[in-house]
Amino acid sequence: MKKTRILWIILDLIFLLAFNILFFTMAGVKGHPASVWISYCFIHGAYGLMLLTPHMVTRGKSSDVYGFSLYTIASAYFMIELVAGVIFILVHPEGWKGALIVQILLLAVYAFALLTSMLANEKTASNEARMQGELKFVRTATAQLEGIMGSVEDKDIRKLVEKAYDTARSCQVKSAPRVAALENGMMSQVGAIQRAVFGGNKKEVEKEVELFGRMAAERERQLRMNV
Repeated sequence: MKKTRILWIILDLIFLLAFNILFFTMAGVKGHPASVWISYCFIHGAYGLMLLTPHMVTRGKSSDVYGFSLYTIASAYFMIELVAGVIFILVHPEGWKGALIVQILLLAVYAFALLTSMLANEKTASNEARMQGELKFVRTATAQLEGIMGSVEDKDIRKLVEKAYDTARSCQVKSAPRVAALENGMMSQVGAIQRAVFGGNKKEVEKEVELFGRMAAERERQLRMNV
């Protein structure tokens, strides 16, 4: 791991070393107008921002997608800044305002694109997390009921549990805060069904399954409400 990190650091330094060697070998140190030093600094800044991109990626299921969009923006900014900066270095105009204005505009466009993409990524990640949470309820309920069915030998009791299983599977995946209490109650009801099944009491199982169905129906009703 340490070796890999060292190799990445060396790889990141290659451009900086090559650029600075070429710059100081060909242009020297003294006699440059401010436009050249402005361009020099902006090129290094753009490269540094590109290296910082991994730390800006939103964590989530689609981190690779989020990272790709940010890398694309950062890489595009660096390449455009490099071209613009090198042009100003080669032309080395005496006036510094043109170089500063052009490169501030490039930085502003980069910042706008980056922040817009990051906000979009945050929203997508939030939606993904919400969807996973919503899926968790239905998946957990159906998995537990399926496990209960697998342990039942009595055909009549098995049919009752299967009815609860079908009810859970037909539940909307979409959820809402207002049905959280119902969902918790339904999960508790799955436990009640399991206890009734282990007790071998068909009437008790039927009662618990019926209550589970009523709770599921109420959940669906509340989810359809426009509140």
